[in-house]
Amino acid sequence: MGNRKYIKIIGYLGIVLFIILSIVSRVTDISDIIYVAVMMLSLIMFIPLCIQEIISIKKDNL
Repeated sequence: MGNRKYIKIIGYLGIVLFIILSIVSRVTDISDIIYVAVMMLSLIMFIPLCIQEIISIKKDNL
């Protein structure tokens, strides 16, 4: 049960990181390498949350 909580926290942090970086990139000039690296990091943080939600939906439908 505790594991799911950490996955959700990390997943939502990934979403927040993505939104913040999108806003900051419009306002300031960020180098492309940093932009891509942080976007990939936020995606990696978000994927486990998506997988967990899909698994829980499948379990609910069974």
